Amino acid sequence: MKDTINVHPTFGEDGNQTPLEREAEAQRRRFIRRLAARAYHFPGNTWCEDWMQYMSNTHLVLGIFFHHPLHPVTGRERCIILLGSVAVGLLMSNLIYLWFVHANIDTDEA
Repeated sequence: MKDTINVHPTFGEDGNQTPLEREAEAQRRRFIRRLAARAYHFPGNTWCEDWMQYMSNTHLVLGIFFHHPLHPVTGRERCIILLGSVAVGLLMSNLIYLWFVHANIDTDEA
């Protein structure tokens, strides 16, 4: 399975397409750009559908499982982002804890 989507085909790749296929490909590229830009609204969607697509494409955990198939960020990349976020959170928590220990600050005093 291909992990990335070629948004910009090479020259001559679409030379044998019909006008209808070229228009469909242009709409597909516009849709991918809107997904990459984290667009809030897609034409033809209700506010609820827009909210669901936004949450499923931008939420840190939900996005791993429910992102749109054409979204440029893959599930593997989303897992790496989640692990990085957890690692930074643990690092900050431990640094604050070590500062409290080093400064001899009792947690009951703070």
